[in-house]
Amino acid sequence: MTSMETPAIEFRWGVKASFREYVGEIEGSSQGMLPGAGRLDGGTFVFDPDPAATRWVDSGPRVLAYAGAAQFTAYAGLMNVVIRDPWVEFDDAGTRLTIVDPAAPALRLHLANLKPGEPHRVGGVVRWNQVSARLAIGGMRVFDGVYGPGSELDSVDFATSVNSIN
Repeated sequence: MTSMETPAIEFRWGVKASFREYVGEIEGSSQGMLPGAGRLDGGTFVFDPDPAATRWVDSGPRVLAYAGAAQFTAYAGLMNVVIRDPWVEFDDAGTRLTIVDPAAPALRLHLANLKPGEPHRVGGVVRWNQVSARLAIGGMRVFDGVYGPGSELDSVDFATSVNSIN
C-alpha cells in the first residue's frame, strides 16, 4: 500500500492454516465462500463490513460487524464448518470474535479471544493488524472438539471507518 492508498474496511482471517491444509487433503472436500466473503491468495478469507450491525457507543459493548461466510466441507457433508458473519466485540471483559452459532442461528457463538494492540489510522480508516486469536471454550464445538481452548488460530486483521467509532 502506498501512502496515498486507503486500506479497505474489512475483516481478514485465514481461520487456522493447519485446518485449511487438512481439509484440502480430503478427497471431495471444499473450502468456499458464501455471499459477503471473498478469498485472497494464500487462503485468507475477507469479509465485508456490516454497518447496520456495527455498534460503537460510549458505554456498553462495542461491536465491529462483518458479513459473509467461509465454509469447509468434507466427508460427504459430515464435516461442515461455517464461519458466518464474524463480529469483533469489545467490552470490559476483553475482546472476542463471535460468529453466528451454527446450532442456533439466532444466537452468536464466542469463537475466539482476541488480543488487539493499538489501532492504526490511515485516512478515514482505523485498522488493527496481526491480532492474536485463541480458540474459546465455546468455539471448540465448531471444530468438533479437535482443538482445545486456547489453541492458536490464524491472526486477524480488521478495519472500520473512523466515522463508525467516533
